[in-house]
Amino acid sequence: MQPFSALRSLVLVLLVSSCSHSDPAGAGRSYLGDEPFQDTDPVQLTFSPSVEGRPYYSPGGNYLAYGAGRGTAVRQDLCLAVLPGSGGQQRMLECEDEPDQISRTEAVEHAAISDEGEIAFVRHIGLTGGFGSIDAGLFLTSLDAKEQPRRLMQLGEFKPGAAGRWDYLQGMTWTADNELTAMVTTVNIGEQCQFCPIDTLYIGADIVKIRTDLASPSYTVVGSSNGASRMAIDPTTRQIYLLHGTTISTMSPTSGDAEVFHVPPPVTGMVSDTVSSIAAGGGRVYYARHTRWQTGSEINETHAIYRVDSPNAATVVFLSGIVRVHDHITASGDGHRIAFEGVSVGSRNIYRIEVTP
Repeated sequence: MQPFSALRSLVLVLLVSSCSHSDPAGAGRSYLGDEPFQDTDPVQLTFSPSVEGRPYYSPGGNYLAYGAGRGTAVRQDLCLAVLPGSGGQQRMLECEDEPDQISRTEAVEHAAISDEGEIAFVRHIGLTGGFGSIDAGLFLTSLDAKEQPRRLMQLGEFKPGAAGRWDYLQGMTWTADNELTAMVTTVNIGEQCQFCPIDTLYIGADIVKIRTDLASPSYTVVGSSNGASRMAIDPTTRQIYLLHGTTISTMSPTSGDAEVFHVPPPVTGMVSDTVSSIAAGGGRVYYARHTRWQTGSEINETHAIYRVDSPNAATVVFLSGIVRVHDHITASGDGHRIAFEGVSVGSRNIYRIEVTP
C-alpha cells in the first residue's frame, strides 16, 4: 500500500456500529476462578453489541484502560474507560460530550494507566458524518479525578525539533514518575490494498519522552522509529520494541539504533501475512498475526497470538476459534496476562488470557 503524494487531513477512525454502552462482565467479581487457565482459554471482559477495544494494562496489571463504545445510529464514540485488571465493574467512563450531542463524535485512540491510577490518553474529535478531526490532544486524568481531564498537548501538528506530524502517540507507556514514552505517529491516506481493513497508513516518526508535571509541554527525542507501525515497551526492563511490517526490532530505552529481534517463522504456501500488534512484559514479547495460506485449491487462515522464543521461533499462546483476535493486544508487566480485541458474532470486545510460564 503506497501513500498518496499529498498528505491528507487527520483521519478519525471510528469502526463503531450502533450500540448502547456495554456493561462489563460480572460486575464486581473476579475472573481468575478456582482452576488454572490453559493458554488458549479466553475470558470475555466486556460485552458490547459493537466495539470495545484498544486495551492497555497498567504495569502491575491492576487496571485495564480501553476505548468503550457509546452511541446511537447517528453518533458513535469511543470513550475512555477503565476496568480492574482481572475484569469486573467498570471503574471509569470519561466522555467529552453528553450522549445527546449529535453533531460531534469522539475517539480515545491510545491510553496509558499507571498502577496508581494516573491516566494519559489521546482523544480525537470529529464532526458526525464528516471526515477527519477538528481537534486532537493528549490529556491527563486519574481514577479519583474530580475535574475534567487536563489537556497537556495539542496534537495534529508539527512540533519543534521533531520529525513528522504529531497525529497519534502510539505505544504510550508510563516509564517514570511524571514521564511518558511514546511513538509519534503520522497518519497518511493510502491506496486501498486487498487485505487492508481501512484506507489509512500509520507511519511512526520519533520516539519521545514527555514530561507530564509541567504547565507547558516538554519532550525529548529518544530516537527514530524508522517508520514503524507499532511500538511496545516492557515496563519491567523499559526495552523498546518496534514493528516494521512483520519484523520486530528492539532498541535501548535511552537511544541508539534498532536491531532485528524476531522474524515470524514462514508458513508453507503462504498467501499473505500480517502482524497487527505487539506487546511486551516480564522480558516476554508477544504479537498478533493473521496468516493466509493455500493448500491445493483451498485458502486457509489463522488469527493467533504468538510468544517470541528466539529470533526465528515463536509459540502460539492463543489460536482464534469462536473468538477471533483483532487489532490490539497488551501484556501485564510480568507478561503472564494478555488482553486483546476479539471479534465474535459481529461484535468486538475485550478478552483476556493467562499465559503459563
